[in-house]
Amino acid sequence: MLDAPVSGGGGGALLGGGLGGGRPQAAVRTLGLCRGLGINVQSQEDSQEFKGILFGSLMESLAAEGLDGSALEAPFRGELRNEIECLDVAFRKRWAEPFSELALDVASGGRGKQTVEAALSRYFADEEMSGANGYRARGFEGKQRAAKRVALAQPPEVLHLQLKRFAYRPSAGGQYGLVKLGDKLAFDQELDLKPYLAQQDEDDEERDLGGGGGGWAGGPQSSSPARRASSRYVLHAVLIHTGSASYGHYYAYVRPNLGQGSAPAGGKDGGGWVRCDDTRVEAVPWKQVREEGGGFGSASRDMQQAGLSTNAYLLQYVREDCLPAILHHGENPVRAVPVEAAPAQAAPAA
Repeated sequence: MLDAPVSGGGGGALLGGGLGGGRPQAAVRTLGLCRGLGINVQSQEDSQEFKGILFGSLMESLAAEGLDGSALEAPFRGELRNEIECLDVAFRKRWAEPFSELALDVASGGRGKQTVEAALSRYFADEEMSGANGYRARGFEGKQRAAKRVALAQPPEVLHLQLKRFAYRPSAGGQYGLVKLGDKLAFDQELDLKPYLAQQDEDDEERDLGGGGGGWAGGPQSSSPARRASSRYVLHAVLIHTGSASYGHYYAYVRPNLGQGSAPAGGKDGGGWVRCDDTRVEAVPWKQVREEGGGFGSASRDMQQAGLSTNAYLLQYVREDCLPAILHHGENPVRAVPVEAAPAQAAPAA
């Protein structure tokens, strides 16, 4: 399932039975799957909406058989640790928050070239609460100055980074409308979340900080400290959206053989990538994935003015310490998908 992009259209393709002999074979049509999930294949489906429908349908089917379907979502579940600490009085509140994806801002805001690491730093940056936005701490009068923090308590096995490509912006007439953000955002094949991990210290045990009824104020603590899992991830798939806020098309780049063998196909340049676009499945070089996904591909001025762009909408990383298990390369590994080496230079698809 992790190796399979699915579109809402009748011509969607699953990377199924392999690319035998290094040449693309007939793609697996997903029309029956879409109809079985109650999806109108003539309508445009957001990838996240489709994911919700797919997982919901599968879990309902398992529940009907008396089986626990939560294992389907388990690889995507992580945990954040939220904290509010008053700066002038002794009060701290900390609580755990489960998540299945992190939504990152891509708008550059004049900050120049943006990267996924910079977007993550903004996501996990401290926020000061003061004045009218101060925090009402239990046991103290009035609103208090406080720092609001978030950290990664438990890294998921499969990390979904959803890039916020759509936002409401004012038009020339002053009315707000939904637009697509074509800002460039660079990403790499390796990602280390160590800077964002929650630090385990003596305060991880609930205790009173003293003064005016302060101290911990409810909320479960993380039962799986971040230090027990690796913080390093490897890029497995990139979901691309091409078009505008009004219409568009999704397709995916996937590394189906990731985690098999001592190195990915193609060596250190990051080979082994496959483009899955409806019924067309073909090998491509990492350069194409990086440039097209980051929005660095060529686009005419007319396209930009029309709000059209081609760029990554979602990045899927797999945690390094569970690559073989999550991609089913264990004692009984799934047969590797042979992929013919891509040409050294390949122009991004239009």
